[in-house]
Parts: sequence; C-alpha cells; structure tokens
Amino acid sequence: MDQTYYNHLKKEKKIFENDIFIGSFYTNDIIAINGDRYRVIGVNNNKTNRIEVDKIHIRQTDYVKSNNVKESGRLLLTIGKKVTSIEKYHTDILGNMYKQQRPKTPQLVFKKG
Repeated sequence: MDQTYYNHLKKEKKIFENDIFIGSFYTNDIIAINGDRYRVIGVNNNKTNRIEVDKIHIRQTDYVKSNNVKESGRLLLTIGKKVTSIEKYHTDILGNMYKQQRPKTPQLVFKKG
C-alpha cells in the first residue's frame, strides 16, 4: 500500500503516527483484545471502530438462549483508547492455537466481483 495514502487513512481515523499496524481482521479470525479471545464476525461500524465478535467455543446467540441472559445476541467491541493489546491467532489442522506475527507493512486487498 502506498505510504502516503496509508498515512492519510491513519490521520482520518485519528491513529497516531507512532502507532503500529497489527493486521487486518477477516471473518472467523481469532483475535485477543486485552487478553480475551474472540472470533471475528465482521466490522459493525468502521467510523467508530466497532467490530462484531463471537465467543470462540460457543456463538453469542446460543450462549444467550441457553443461559436465559437478557443481553443482546451480539457482542460488539470498540477498538479505542481502552484497548491496551490486540493479538491475532491462527490454528493448525489439529486445532492448536498460535500467536500470529505482525506483518511488516499493511497490504491493500481487492475483492473480485
């Protein structure tokens, strides 16, 4: 990705120059925010940095139904000033989880269609 354009996007989202690129999140990625692990469903609101996630071993909607919880069936997290750590994980074919290394630079991905 062109560094000038990337810096423009960072400024637009109020990300400081010295902040480090962690990685892009895609559906079903496993991430840890402040030590709690989640499965990514998708971006809920890009302008407010909100993402929709699920618990790893049970869907939030199933958890709410089975435990008679009066919460919404959705888990929405805001990535903001209170977030002190974000890590991305991947699993091997046996289900072992490994912390993923950060990419050196952001990549621009285009979808077909």
